[in-house]
Amino acid sequence: MNIYDNEQNLLAVLIDTKKSNDTKNFYTSNDLDIQVASFNLSSQDVIERHFHYSQNRNIKTTSEVIYLQSGKIEVEIYDINKKFVQNVLVKEEMLIILLQGAHAINILEDSKFIEVKQGPYDPEYDKERF
Repeated sequence: MNIYDNEQNLLAVLIDTKKSNDTKNFYTSNDLDIQVASFNLSSQDVIERHFHYSQNRNIKTTSEVIYLQSGKIEVEIYDINKKFVQNVLVKEEMLIILLQGAHAINILEDSKFIEVKQGPYDPEYDKERF
């Protein structure tokens, strides 16, 4: 499920990882600041040996990926002007990609999750609470 603001800016993507049976599924387009994919491969499949070149990239936003291992959370999604857009319920084995705008997380049940975002991270200048 893609979540957009009133101007059709993609704010977030919610994915139920239990429903993804595709061999390879890329959830984000190549032009976004973060890339997320899932793989469902057999024991005989191979991802060929490869090397990623050093690149100078212009990252515009700090995107976050949250994978909920267990529990239940609610993510409040806001646009880039900090205006509320919608609440999103994230359940066990779901993943949410937060691309732009703002967000808050409400823990509805005891929850265990993994968060991934680009670095380096400067806590003094990278975040504004409102």
